[in-house]
Amino acid sequence: MRFHLVDSITAWHPGDRAEGLKAVARTDADHFPRSLLIESLAQLSSFLLGDSEAREGRKVLSLMTSVDRLRWHADLQPGQRARLETRILGRRPEGAKCAVTAYLDDQPLAEGQLGFVFFAAESDAQARDFAWTYELLLQLASRCQDGDPPRREVYT
Repeated sequence: MRFHLVDSITAWHPGDRAEGLKAVARTDADHFPRSLLIESLAQLSSFLLGDSEAREGRKVLSLMTSVDRLRWHADLQPGQRARLETRILGRRPEGAKCAVTAYLDDQPLAEGQLGFVFFAAESDAQARDFAWTYELLLQLASRCQDGDPPRREVYT
């Protein structure tokens, strides 16, 4: 993940669901591209899936492989902040599916399902990606007060 598009994690329930925030700077273009909102939802989902797997002893990275049943209700504009929500619908050893929704206030901006495939962090480069990803996750969730936030000892 070269760019992180989740600003903070506000709720964390491993194996079930998570919530986060994405703010759009007032200096951004006339709207936040829909593809980046999907990527924000995918990153939050990927963090949740990876943490859920790590708590069960599997160090994996996840890659989004599908976008299903996606519906758009509105676009995110500069100066606005979206609340991101993901819920695990199903998880197997090879991957998972999540239901995702982005909200502006209490109104949905987008909702749908994302599919993911897991792969083990086996090479040195993948191990570095794993470590970097989970260090970022720990930072994003540092102020999380809802649920069971990620813990450093899970990743060592």
